[in-house]
Amino acid sequence: DTVAIDANTYTNAQLTSLSDGGYEEIQAALEVAWKTDNFIPYVGIKYSDVDVGSTFTVGSVERKASGKDSSETIGAFVGLTILPKLAATPASEQFSINLEGRFIDEEAFSAGVSYKF
Repeated sequence: DTVAIDANTYTNAQLTSLSDGGYEEIQAALEVAWKTDNFIPYVGIKYSDVDVGSTFTVGSVERKASGKDSSETIGAFVGLTILPKLAATPASEQFSINLEGRFIDEEAFSAGVSYKF
């Protein structure tokens, strides 16, 4: 929507061309988990780095912009996978529910249901 360079902010309408956009993301994580009959709790740390950049024209001057979207690159996460025993059949072991929170570099929570077939 906007591009900021040297305390000047340009709107999308002011840009006469936009090209050579790039996006690169690197992620790595280390996790420790343990399994009980009905639960798999886990905790870990993660590294995530994002670089974005583009070439654009304002008026008749070509400019290059680059930067990082993330201010923090190291974060932590905790989670719990629930393995419900819905019935005394092997098919019930194919379901799982996962709850996860992510902190420090982001504040996020996710929940999911999986079925293995």
